[in-house]
Amino acid sequence: MGAAAGSIADLREVELKLAFDAVDTAALLAALADLDADADADAQSASQLVSTYYDDADQTLRKSGGSLRVRQADGAFIQTVKTTKGGGLFDRGEWEQPLPSADLDLEAARNTPLKGALRKAGDLRPLFTSRVQRIAHTVIMTDGAIEAAVDIGQVETPAGQCVDLRQLELELKRGPPGLMFDLARSLSAGVPLRLTFNTKSGVGYALLAASVEAARSATPRLKKAMTAGDALQAMSRAALRNIVDNAQIMRDRRSAVAVHQLRVGLRRLRSALTLFKPILEDDRVASLSSELKWLASKLDEARDTDVFIAETYTPGAAALSGGGGGDLPALGALLETKRTRAYDRAIKSFNSKRSRAALILLAEWVEIGPWLTGRTKTSAKARLTPVADFAAEALTRRRMHVLRAGAHLRRLDPDRRHKLRIAVKKLRYGVDLFATLMPQSKVRAFRRPLKDLQETLGALNDIAVARRRATGHVEGAPAELGVAAGMVVGLRAGGEADLVAKASKRFKRLKAAKPPWS
Repeated sequence: MGAAAGSIADLREVELKLAFDAVDTAALLAALADLDADADADAQSASQLVSTYYDDADQTLRKSGGSLRVRQADGAFIQTVKTTKGGGLFDRGEWEQPLPSADLDLEAARNTPLKGALRKAGDLRPLFTSRVQRIAHTVIMTDGAIEAAVDIGQVETPAGQCVDLRQLELELKRGPPGLMFDLARSLSAGVPLRLTFNTKSGVGYALLAASVEAARSATPRLKKAMTAGDALQAMSRAALRNIVDNAQIMRDRRSAVAVHQLRVGLRRLRSALTLFKPILEDDRVASLSSELKWLASKLDEARDTDVFIAETYTPGAAALSGGGGGDLPALGALLETKRTRAYDRAIKSFNSKRSRAALILLAEWVEIGPWLTGRTKTSAKARLTPVADFAAEALTRRRMHVLRAGAHLRRLDPDRRHKLRIAVKKLRYGVDLFATLMPQSKVRAFRRPLKDLQETLGALNDIAVARRRATGHVEGAPAELGVAAGMVVGLRAGGEADLVAKASKRFKRLKAAKPPWS
């Protein structure tokens, strides 16, 4: 898809991207060949694509949500500008310009929505190049047609950095977008395909930032002209991307930060389903929420072990290094073994057919789910409510829930403190989501005691989890390891009373803070 230079037509790529492993390449190609068996011989094609991506030293184009490339294919050169507007699967504008050579045509690029970024950008230079073999099939379906392109190759930088690329791109040629998800499910039944948001430019920029330990959760910028439905879609897109990106980082690097951010994404999406419940008269919401809860549960052991090692064992072992009994080095070795196994199980779960199917279903629901049209007058009215009005009502409910749950905080047992922590976290997620609709000074003033209370309650919950986990960690181990575990947990729990007192004071500050939406 594309437009000639000078055209500012708002074209969209209606496309779904799926990643796969090298070992599954042959099976995927065979499955696509079977689907294309009745098509004309020229419906399948293979070509070599070499694409060079340009930006300045500060990556101004990337930060604007755009990319600029020159692609060489079959002896021809095409310059392409792409923009991502709303973070969705279908919100990628594309503008193409044939070129006589590999040199950029900046005049043509300035006739696209990238013109503002190009004005700000410094000297453009090639940052990375993708070299892929593309094997394309046209899959004819009852209600439409999809181009299924398998890209196999590498992305490399001038400095010699390189990463393999294996993606299946499903691009809708005609028919409803749901056909892409149907085809993705059909192919995934036989080939392990994973939803991905990574474009080739995204892979290249990630390669340049190879030290990244996690994809930080991005909060979408909401505008007062939006409806509640617009806000839900924006929040869900951001959370889903966070989930997908960090799941891949967890596979690649076993990063503790990625596991934490992955859990944040899952919780934010579950929180959105609760926050926007008035507009969700959709039979699939309950099952989607259940799948999100299942995915999160598969990360609990890895996350809890990470926290136990970082915040209980490591400082405890340092403080007790002079003696005190117990075999601390052996406990440390045992914990590392348990962490490795916990990550193995988490990665296996996120590679499972159930996980892969759940994420594809979530993407479909976010982009084209029945909630977007509303089946009753009540849900339609709620969906079309101005987002600022919806936010005020929703956040008021969440704040009142926090105030009720935190009454008599000093007398709460660990389970009820945990429930309060979850309520505080949900309120904070809501404030973060709607923050751009409110005066920033008031948001900061309210967020400060909210963040402080969440952190204090989190520290108390970590102590409770450490007590439970310590028993499991040393079950069946020599007695010396049990003694060591008891000592490090005892050190950590020594400040529990002070934390309860601090939480009580911080709760009172939050109760007195003026809500920025009022």
